[in-house]
Amino acid sequence: MNLSIKKPNFKKFTEKKRISTKNNFVFEAHSTDYQPQKILKKLVDNNFKFLKVGPELTYCYSRSLFFMNNIEKRVSKNNKSNIKKNILLSMKKNKKHWVDYYNTRNKRLFLNSKLDRMRYYFNTKNVTHSIKVLKRNINKLDRKTILAFIKHDLKKEFLNYEKKKLSNFDNIKLLFISKSLQRYFSACGFKLPWFFAQS
Repeated sequence: MNLSIKKPNFKKFTEKKRISTKNNFVFEAHSTDYQPQKILKKLVDNNFKFLKVGPELTYCYSRSLFFMNNIEKRVSKNNKSNIKKNILLSMKKNKKHWVDYYNTRNKRLFLNSKLDRMRYYFNTKNVTHSIKVLKRNINKLDRKTILAFIKHDLKKEFLNYEKKKLSNFDNIKLLFISKSLQRYFSACGFKLPWFFAQS
């Protein structure tokens, strides 16, 4: 299992960039997960126009699901999503997406690994249903209840997203994935989407 993040070596790339520019083709960086913004920007400057990212966004998204799952456990009395349990059941039922990546069957690794193979199980029937139940339960809650669980430094962000008329579920999701998204938008020189704009 890969436990390190390797930085690209740009020292010998000048000629490749020249040839690609001259012949009108571009490169794909596979994958760019967890790279700092300055490296992403350097990739773009070297004619890498496709910056693939998967595990990082999945990891951030899964943190949001588990965060909401913890809220749900505390405040919902009936019909809970059991999202963690159902993701684990799906992964254990069908091992092909993780068995060659993890050298253990430890459930904590499945749910916390930054390789994050769980993305291949989000569209299974029981996980899809769990996400729907979680979304419904979280969207029923009022602002005060949600804010009680959010760290102080993220409350301003939550309230800003709320002004954009986002649901609780989408709002919390953005709290966890926004830093990654902003890094990529900025590295590529794109204007930030409307939901990041400060009010």
